[in-house]
Amino acid sequence: MRRTVVVPLMTAAVLLAATGCGEEAVVEQPPGSEAEPEVPDETPGGETPDASPERFEDRAGEIAEEWPDVDPITEGSEDLRPLQGAAEPDSSDSVVTVTVGHSDCAADFGAWLEETPDLVILAGWEKEDPDVEFCNEMLVLDEVEVELSEALGDRTLVDAATGQDLLGEDYPSLP
Repeated sequence: MRRTVVVPLMTAAVLLAATGCGEEAVVEQPPGSEAEPEVPDETPGGETPDASPERFEDRAGEIAEEWPDVDPITEGSEDLRPLQGAAEPDSSDSVVTVTVGHSDCAADFGAWLEETPDLVILAGWEKEDPDVEFCNEMLVLDEVEVELSEALGDRTLVDAATGQDLLGEDYPSLP
């Protein structure tokens, strides 16, 4: 039985910033891109992982067709999480750094990537640890470096969950 305690989001963010909490992240790309994703066959608990590229691939296709008039998703999931922000990249950069928010009890987490000539579409994902009996539901923020197939150029970084420009003034990210 899994017990959950809800902790206010800002308290979690302040505590995480004060402790410098962080983990290594896994960057994943959907099938068909240059690097095949390394989705493990099993989580540490021995079960099939929850994160799947299919929902992200479908969403990335919608965004590519509808950009810039994209509505946010109405339901989140472990395989399509909004990003908490992105570091301002240079147009010559072929690596971008995004902030992935995930559960303190996640077995694994990372970022999905889909590239088009005009857009770089990204989303966070996490895999729940089936062995965790109690989770505090704190939001943990970790930076994930995502390698692009070529320099960013003038392409727009888009969060697949919100459908918004990650570097735009109106992007709803944590401080």
